[in-house]
Amino acid sequence: GNSIISIHGPSFTGNVIINDLYLYNNISPSTNTLLEFIDSDYPIMNRCFIYNNTLQDNLIALWERSYAMLSNIIITENSSTDVLHVSGINTNPQLENIIIAGNLGRALNSNGGNSYSLLFSNALIKDNSGGAGIINNGSVNLSNLSVIENGELSEYDAEGFTITESGLLTIGESNIFSNGTALYNNNTSDIVSAENNYWGHSSGPYHPTQNTSGQGDSLNFFTDIDPWLTEPNVDAPISPPTNVFKQASGNDIILVWDANLESDVAGYKIHYGDYTGYSYANNIDVGNVASYT
Repeated sequence: GNSIISIHGPSFTGNVIINDLYLYNNISPSTNTLLEFIDSDYPIMNRCFIYNNTLQDNLIALWERSYAMLSNIIITENSSTDVLHVSGINTNPQLENIIIAGNLGRALNSNGGNSYSLLFSNALIKDNSGGAGIINNGSVNLSNLSVIENGELSEYDAEGFTITESGLLTIGESNIFSNGTALYNNNTSDIVSAENNYWGHSSGPYHPTQNTSGQGDSLNFFTDIDPWLTEPNVDAPISPPTNVFKQASGNDIILVWDANLESDVAGYKIHYGDYTGYSYANNIDVGNVASYT
């Protein structure tokens, strides 16, 4: 395929292991994929940072017969149609402890296939312009996610997750808010199980039949949201502070933000100084406040 890194089987008899990989500043709009696994048995990808890449189609693609395990990966400030693209027969990846944030594109395209299933847990999906994801043919199970502020440029039915006529989705124990339409299910034969999630308000999500007074994110008919959580699930990744504003005042800089709703928040840190490619050179613990000068 047209990719920068391609790992192709089926000759592998053991795991392909990728640890501590830093992929950044690959600007190639005519290249389809940054990193792809094809017929690659049981690849393991851990502790990787993917930053400021521009590709045509995908950042990471898992194709036929890829029983991949991806964990502890940060993917941020990239541009591509899809951040993660997963498809093909006998493809059963497990994804956990992943941050997908601030990308120009869609966070997840689960394209499915025969004998296909995807498990995705403990992830932050935030501020991806193309939406949180599209679920096509195949079973997808999402749990302990924080899905926040996605989809400002979404071309599909939801800023969150769109489920096609053949998609199957279960999502639970997650915090899903500030996306507008969180879930839109086009599969009228299979109801999306979306119980035990927090939707941004204690009244629950807006649902056209189950909860018309809900003030959280919205869903369509073919979803089951009852019961819902009335406060965020603290086992899901913590959400970044929202409505952060900076104002100059003489020689000082005033920062203000909305306090997080998670009940176990101990305080906030402000990171500043030179950008290191991963964080910033300095940080200060300001305590459990919502402003700092």
